[in-house]
Amino acid sequence: MELILILFSAVLPALCLFFFVYWQDKYKKEPMKLLWKGFGYGAVLAVLIVVNIGKLLYMVFSPAPTVLGAILDSFIGAAIPEELT
Repeated sequence: MELILILFSAVLPALCLFFFVYWQDKYKKEPMKLLWKGFGYGAVLAVLIVVNIGKLLYMVFSPAPTVLGAILDSFIGAAIPEELT
């Protein structure tokens, strides 16, 4: 149940922005199928980038089992790939 809640809370802001931009387009709206396809490709690409960058950075800066290692792990393994994506 927690996984579903986490995934829902990760996708919900993007969906809200998606529909807001779609409804604000007054003159020539793009086909909904094309928009969903682009949204899906972007989501898959973002996940792949985060996973690959995270693996690479973790292999380069493998932290020691200390408090400093945990801090480095949280910044290098989570924050940097997220911001780069």
